[in-house]
Amino acid sequence: MKNHFPVNFNINYIVLALSIILIGGFFVFYVWFYRCGIEFAMIDVMAYSTGSVAIFTLIYHSLGLSSSYSFHKENLKIRRNQYSFEVISKVHDSDMGKTLSVLKDLKAKQESNLEEKNIKDFLKYLDENPEDRTKLSILLNYFEHISLLVENRHVDELIIKSAFRTLFTSTYSLLKFYIDERQLVHRRSWIKFEHLAKKWSVE
Repeated sequence: MKNHFPVNFNINYIVLALSIILIGGFFVFYVWFYRCGIEFAMIDVMAYSTGSVAIFTLIYHSLGLSSSYSFHKENLKIRRNQYSFEVISKVHDSDMGKTLSVLKDLKAKQESNLEEKNIKDFLKYLDENPEDRTKLSILLNYFEHISLLVENRHVDELIIKSAFRTLFTSTYSLLKFYIDERQLVHRRSWIKFEHLAKKWSVE
């Protein structure tokens, strides 16, 4: 639930409100003094005036802080969305396009070896083909980086999900047993990507 609200307070209303409070206060002092016979020293009037101004100033600054919070939160959301689209645009770079092509090649040439029972053969293939291994590592590290951005809310998850959901889930499905094998050696290898792919696959 939201615990803030936008505030747009015009300084003219502040001046008007203060004037009403001060005039109203002086009127009360006048009535008490002349009608009720209650005597007041000038220091009492000054204390009332000063206190009224101080209290209303505090209220004004509180409203200003709320307004500033709302503005900066909205500005942060805009910047997060912009960064999200910048991240998505990287996929269309020529270098990343070449890296992504490794998925198509592996599926065509090594799909059977990516099954759990044949994963050792796939590891052997990567040892014999270091270029494909490098491309695969770059790709999975890139997906891990995006997953970290999503987790830390540096990008908007809905925007990233609309662009990467199919790619993430299909890549994880293809490489699941390879990732499992790597995690036996390095426990946290591509763990954020794995978590996000699993999450998106059921949403």
